[in-house]
Amino acid sequence: MKRRIILGLLLLACLALPQAAAVGLSSYNSIVKEVDFQPGKEVRFQYRVTQTTGRMMDYSFEKRGDMSQYLSFDPPFFKNAKPGDDLFFDVFLSFPPTDEGLTPGIHIIYFGVAEQAPADIGGGMGLSATTSVETGVKVRVLSSNKSAQIILDAKDVNEGGDLVISAGANSWTKTDISESYMSIRILDENGNAVRTFVTEKLAIPPGQRVNFLPIMWSTLGQKPGTYNIEATLYFDGFQTTLTSKFRIGTLSVTIDRFTTQINAGRINQMNATLVSNWNLPIEGVYYILESKKANKAMTSATFSLKPFNDMTIPVYWDAAIDQPGNYDMKVTVYYEGKQNTKAGQLTILPPGIEPTPESPMSFTTIMIIIAVVIILVVTNAYWFLKNRKKEHHGQEQTKPPEKPAEPGPK
Repeated sequence: MKRRIILGLLLLACLALPQAAAVGLSSYNSIVKEVDFQPGKEVRFQYRVTQTTGRMMDYSFEKRGDMSQYLSFDPPFFKNAKPGDDLFFDVFLSFPPTDEGLTPGIHIIYFGVAEQAPADIGGGMGLSATTSVETGVKVRVLSSNKSAQIILDAKDVNEGGDLVISAGANSWTKTDISESYMSIRILDENGNAVRTFVTEKLAIPPGQRVNFLPIMWSTLGQKPGTYNIEATLYFDGFQTTLTSKFRIGTLSVTIDRFTTQINAGRINQMNATLVSNWNLPIEGVYYILESKKANKAMTSATFSLKPFNDMTIPVYWDAAIDQPGNYDMKVTVYYEGKQNTKAGQLTILPPGIEPTPESPMSFTTIMIIIAVVIILVVTNAYWFLKNRKKEHHGQEQTKPPEKPAEPGPK
């Protein structure tokens, strides 16, 4: 019953999904533009959409991001574009008179092209609207006040290896930061400080980035597990803090879970999920599932585990002559000359009684699928109504200029 519900939801989602169509988007230099915030100024970029679908299409624009209200398009849409048409349009970024309310740093305004067949030749609600391409404009906002951002990177490492911490800082200030340095603490899973480092002191020019010397820390003698890094940047009397995580790996494969119910009278697929706790690939992994009471042992295929990853691998139990009841069961995984074992109980059910699903779809997951389907349907309905309104009240496609205008100042 649950499978039917899931398949029905997926089918509905597929029907609600737009069909892909071919749209090309291009611009001078780079399709992603970068510009500094300029109070009260207007910046213009020009783009081109190439129609390659083989039929007439309508095009409209979408935008999102925390500064998207300052972005506009001219023309606001194209109607009845013919195959092969090059549709030139301008993107205007009109900055407000002040940077009040804007967070210093990089802001990305995303915009895209939505494509749909005209309603009179088969377009409309449900199957043809699509956002085929998206790009963005990066806006750098600098502050009159002191503002900086921590850059921090620490890769996972295996026990006994050297942890490398890369640390830096971005200035989002219009003036120099005369002095900056960073204090970095390594904390164990219980929040206890294991080691503290202090970087050298550096000045940061306006709007620039500096990198401190890399920090090396030997994990020899440290327990495997997840650790926290707490980095505090001090700059001209101000400070900001950022936390991050890294893992110290150990060469072990653990057995997370395995099948505990099957049916008598048939061949059953049984699964075991194995987890790597090592920061390198582990090759040649396999497991044996056995039961003394049933006098059976099944060996899995050999496989590889990616760093800190898990895999679910099947074996097959022939229960054609097994009687319903409870059986002892043991799973032993073999890897790199090592092994790990987990014991449990297997229940063989009478024919006709379905085992309890190993990973049943939760109520939350079902609600998420339903919500996604509703969003898709509502989105398509919105674009259908929006395009119909434009058809009656909007302006017609403007003729592309013979020679594209050069981009405006950045």
